Amino acid sequence: LNTGAVKCWGANDAGGLGVGDEVWRPSPTNVDLGSGVTAISVSVGGEHSCAILNNGTLNCWGKNPSGELGIGNVGDRSVPQTVDVGTSRTALNVSTGENHTCAILDNFSLKCWGNNFGDGRLGLGNTQSQYTPVEVDLGADTSALFISTGYDHTCAVLNDRSLNCWGDNNPYSAVGDGTTSIRTTPTDVGIGVNSTALNVSAGNDFTCAVLNNGDLSCW
Repeated sequence: LNTGAVKCWGANDAGGLGVGDEVWRPSPTNVDLGSGVTAISVSVGGEHSCAILNNGTLNCWGKNPSGELGIGNVGDRSVPQTVDVGTSRTALNVSTGENHTCAILDNFSLKCWGNNFGDGRLGLGNTQSQYTPVEVDLGADTSALFISTGYDHTCAVLNDRSLNCWGDNNPYSAVGDGTTSIRTTPTDVGIGVNSTALNVSAGNDFTCAVLNNGDLSCW
């Protein structure tokens, strides 16, 4: 809200609303973020949620069987939990997928965590799930500007305005590299000659990007 408060509502089986229990709420209910802090952004995934606070701290809550909360262990949490994104680091942007999470930090590095089994949606070059934030290798002198996590794939707009995606690509080619091969590391998306990406949104098994000429490209 304009006050910096966060309110959530709807299904709440795993504490995804962050209101201290697992009771469903049919109307907006306040999330206790702590004393003296407010939220600047919020992202809701499959059954977990994350918010960046006004001091740059990242809090997550809800379902946590795969470490998607980033707190170093599993087990659902019904109230906000502080995520350690690194010494002296703060979060600029966060995106929650079905059961994984990625965040862009204040140095424009990208870290991801949570479920990674079978598809490499964390972009770490393997299929091992992670319970804490792990940095994604975007390449030399490369950083992330925007991040979007889908059901089981992830996309990022890089500082040169190129677009990289990774994760599950079979059978719908959601990664957009012209194949149906699973990609465990960031993979360049061919968005066209002289085209760059302004923003991206990853869905269930598809992706859309806004390009520099105002076109919308989807796959």
